[in-house]
Amino acid sequence: MESVLVVSVPYMDLGMHTFKLVAISKFAGNLEEEWVVNVASPYKLVVDKNVDCFLNEVCSKDLKVLIENSTPIDTDTFALTNFWARMGENIPLTIGNVNCKGFVCIFPLTFPWMSAGKHTLYVGLSIGSLNLSSNLTVLVHFRLTGVVKTPDERFIDVSFNIKDLKSGVVKTFRTNRFGNYSFDLLPGIYDFQLTFPNGISAKFNKVDLRNVDPQFLKNFVNFDEFYSNIFDGIDVLKSFVVEFGLPYQNGKITVNLKKSVDWNKLSVWVCHDWIFSQRKCGGNWEKIEPRIQKVFNSVEINFTRLSFFVIGVRKSLRVEYRIGKKIVYGNERLKVSGMVFDDRNATVNGAKITVEFEETNQRSETLSNVGSFEVFVNAPKTQGQFNLHLKVEKGFYEPIDVVIPIKVVALKRVDVNIPELIDVKQGEEKRLVLAIKNSGQVNFTNVRLFVKGLNKEWYYLMPPFLNSLNEGEVKKVEFVIKVPKNETIMHVYPLQFVVLSDQIEKYYNFVLRVELPQIQNTTKEEPTGYMVVPKEIEKISVQLFMAMTIIILILFLIASKRKRESEEKVNVKVIKKFLRGE
Repeated sequence: MESVLVVSVPYMDLGMHTFKLVAISKFAGNLEEEWVVNVASPYKLVVDKNVDCFLNEVCSKDLKVLIENSTPIDTDTFALTNFWARMGENIPLTIGNVNCKGFVCIFPLTFPWMSAGKHTLYVGLSIGSLNLSSNLTVLVHFRLTGVVKTPDERFIDVSFNIKDLKSGVVKTFRTNRFGNYSFDLLPGIYDFQLTFPNGISAKFNKVDLRNVDPQFLKNFVNFDEFYSNIFDGIDVLKSFVVEFGLPYQNGKITVNLKKSVDWNKLSVWVCHDWIFSQRKCGGNWEKIEPRIQKVFNSVEINFTRLSFFVIGVRKSLRVEYRIGKKIVYGNERLKVSGMVFDDRNATVNGAKITVEFEETNQRSETLSNVGSFEVFVNAPKTQGQFNLHLKVEKGFYEPIDVVIPIKVVALKRVDVNIPELIDVKQGEEKRLVLAIKNSGQVNFTNVRLFVKGLNKEWYYLMPPFLNSLNEGEVKKVEFVIKVPKNETIMHVYPLQFVVLSDQIEKYYNFVLRVELPQIQNTTKEEPTGYMVVPKEIEKISVQLFMAMTIIILILFLIASKRKRESEEKVNVKVIKKFLRGE
């Protein structure tokens, strides 16, 4: 048999309370049972929505709080007091004047600085002795802003496609006609897909915005596309730079080409140290291998570091060279000259020309001037067959490496410091010390020295024979000349000094000029008191006197002849008069 028991509970505070129910029976004895009673509030606080704030910006909100009640109450005695709010567990907020109308209250709140991300806000109030509270989420967003423009102030149209890797939510944004962009993101990890003009797009994987420095959130995108003569040597299809200031793991650039190309010749060059504002490379250019998508007529470039990219087909160079000889002595200076042309037969100015002997440090460089070049390089010192590399390079042109075989032989050379003209006096001895130097690269043996064309009785060499004369060695030889006094001789003798060894035969031409002795006047000259004229001046005076004498004689003869002719004319006249009887 079931019975319905109605129990009247006195006023209790909110929360859990325990009751004991005791039933007394004559027959079954006393029965006891404990009940747990939850005393709930008839009111509930409801906040209409979450709060959105932005990093490093003042955040003030009028929070709308709704009081829901489950039982009718007397609105005349309804009183709201003790309004409060706090961030998290222990950061109280200052609340302005709360305005309540009926069961709706407006909490004017000003939030303190908060890091980007999600935070919990607690709010509460009292109704009589009842305390009510609720909580909601405050979202602090990153604000990403900037303008995309080139160094020459051209605004760029860019589309942003951003995917939250945790939620899968995709957001899209776009710059306005002035290149400006502005959008909000919460801390997290995203994929960014950026689309630029002329078929260029860049995807940045796993962009980490969890602990990003706020200074990177402004103007984090740069883009430029231009063509210049700095790409000399390339038929350029695309040349551009993408700069991205947010941290990312890796990325891929896709470039759609508008015209078909020879894929086998297509190359991509990159400058990692590009100076955006000056449009120039601050480092070196590096050739990289792209992924070719022939079906889509596109090029894909994977990267972990953004740079300036040049996509194109490399031009070729051609060189016409001249070399003096291909058999040279060790360390001999070799001249290489020629012209540099491109694949359209135009001369190439400023090409770097390098000549270098393989496996040696003998090298030299120059630049072509209107295509022409001339460069000198020393041959290796050792003998043998060597390869001379003629390298031509400029910018992005396909470089040239021409291999020229050069044979290096040992130089055989001996130097003698004999004068070209040697003056001697007949009957007197002339002594000279000659230096015989081996200035070649071969040691000489059994070296014989003599003078060709001169009577052996008139000279001697000391020593006339050298057992050896090694490379770089110098030996002194005395050369003594004496022309006999009582012989009839010539005034000048063309001669040759000869060095003859097992390895070399060398002739040095020189002239021997013999001064004949003068006949001396043995009479003793008495002092006259007149000035003594030096002999050199005396010789000149004599020569002048003789010349003047000859001139006077010639003039005398001419005058004598004219006188005779005149006298003959007079005599003829006298005879004629005599015959006429005058």
